[in-house]
Amino acid sequence: MNIFKNKLLWIAPIATMIILVIFSLAFYPAYNPKPKDLPIGILNEDKGTTIQDKNVNIGKKLEDKLLDSDSNKIKWVKVDSEKDLEKDLKDQKIFGVAIIDKDFSKDAMSKTQKVVMDSKKRRNATKSCFR
Repeated sequence: MNIFKNKLLWIAPIATMIILVIFSLAFYPAYNPKPKDLPIGILNEDKGTTIQDKNVNIGKKLEDKLLDSDSNKIKWVKVDSEKDLEKDLKDQKIFGVAIIDKDFSKDAMSKTQKVVMDSKKRRNATKSCFR
């Protein structure tokens, strides 16, 4: 029972607890698991396409929707060229990028869906052809 009466023995655990509380309070504001106003660049290289004598630019529509979004988690930033994109990433003005390909509208309007799995009707159900 002499251990509980020794005051020097109690200093180490109490000092440890005080230091842990100080560090917890000091680093708590820095801990935020949810991003807020995270700048992400958007580079639109889409040239559009002509369908039934109408000019269609789906890439521009997508870019406009993203730039006009009211999200408080992601702040979309328009980037004009790949050179600006690399510079902004290097300078940490943006932390990611969405690149809309030059043939985005053409590919979206012209291609049909591909068959992912073509199953031949046979007695053996394990024979399938994947493409």
